[in-house]
Amino acid sequence: MIMVSFNEEKIKRRNLVAPISYQSMNRQLLLGNYTVGFLIWGLYVLFSFILYPQAMFSYNGLLLVINSIALMIFIQVFSFLLTKFTSNREILSGIGNVIGLGSSFLCGAFVPQSMLSPFVISIAKFLPPYWFIKNNNEIAKIAQFNLDSLNPILINIIIILAFALVVYIITQLVAKWQLKR
Repeated sequence: MIMVSFNEEKIKRRNLVAPISYQSMNRQLLLGNYTVGFLIWGLYVLFSFILYPQAMFSYNGLLLVINSIALMIFIQVFSFLLTKFTSNREILSGIGNVIGLGSSFLCGAFVPQSMLSPFVISIAKFLPPYWFIKNNNEIAKIAQFNLDSLNPILINIIIILAFALVVYIITQLVAKWQLKR
C-alpha cells in the first residue's frame, strides 16, 4: 500500500525529473520494500522463537526460517509488480486477497497436499506457495540431516527464488514499458 503513494501522478512526475534514472529509482523502492518486509518478517520469526523455542532452536527451525525468507522474497517482488499495474488501493487489496487466498487453497495451506487431486497439484506446481508448503512438510519429517535429506528442500527453495527472479525481470520490463509510454 505504501507503493501506491509513489504511483500517484504528482509524485511520479516529480520522481521522473529527479537526477537518478528510473531503473535506479525502481531498485531503491524495491530495496525499501525489502527493508520493511525483512523487519516484519523478523518480528514473525522472533515471535515464533518466543512461542516455540524448542522447535525453533533446532535444525528444523533453521530450515523453516530459511524457507520463509525465500517466500518473503518472492512475495515482496510480486507485490512490487502488482503496484506497477494499478495505483488504486481497493483494487490492490482485492487482488492481494484473491491471489493470497486462492493460491493458499490451491497449494495446500488449508487442506493437506496429500488430499488434493493430481489436477490441482499440477496447477499448484506453477505457484511458489506450493513449494513453500511442500518444503514445510518435508522439513517436519526430517530426522537426519544429511545431503540426501536436505537436497529436496534446497531445490524447492531454489525454485521459489527462481520464481522471484522471473517476476523481478517481468517487473523491470513492465517498468521500462511504462517509462516509454
